[in-house]
Amino acid sequence: MSEVKYYTPAIEEFHVGFEFEYSHNKINYKKQIYDGSQVLKSKSYYDDHGCEYDAVEDDLKHIRVKYLDKEDIESLGFKPQYPDMKNTGFINKNIYESGATIIGLRGDSQVSITKCHHPNTSTLVFTIKNKSELKRLLKQLNI
Repeated sequence: MSEVKYYTPAIEEFHVGFEFEYSHNKINYKKQIYDGSQVLKSKSYYDDHGCEYDAVEDDLKHIRVKYLDKEDIESLGFKPQYPDMKNTGFINKNIYESGATIIGLRGDSQVSITKCHHPNTSTLVFTIKNKSELKRLLKQLNI
C-alpha cells in the first residue's frame, strides 16, 4: 500500500459532500463531511440566542484532505483494468450498459477519464486532488 498523503484545502474547495479530516491537536484526526451548516469564516460563531455552532477555521490549520489514490477510485466502484500490473487504469462495472469508463491515475493529481462507446472513444484529462472532487466530476459527466 502506498503512503497516504494529505494537503490543507482552500476554503473555495468546500462544497456539500466535501470529505475532510479535522483535529484540534494535529494528532487525532476525525473524518468529517461538509454538510453546508458549518461556517467557513471564523473560529467560533454564536446565533442570536448566544448558542455556539460549528465553524471551520479560517486559517484551516486543523484541517487536512487526503490526496486522491487508487483506494478512493476503487471505493467508487471501479476495478483495476489490469490487476496484475502497477499504475494502470480502473474500469467501471457497468461496461455493458453504458459503455466503459476508464480512469487513469497519474502522478501530481492528474486523472484521465476515457469514455469508450463503440465506435467512439474520448479521453479527458483533469487535475483532481481528492475523492470529493472526483465524485463531483463523475456526477457532472453522468458516469
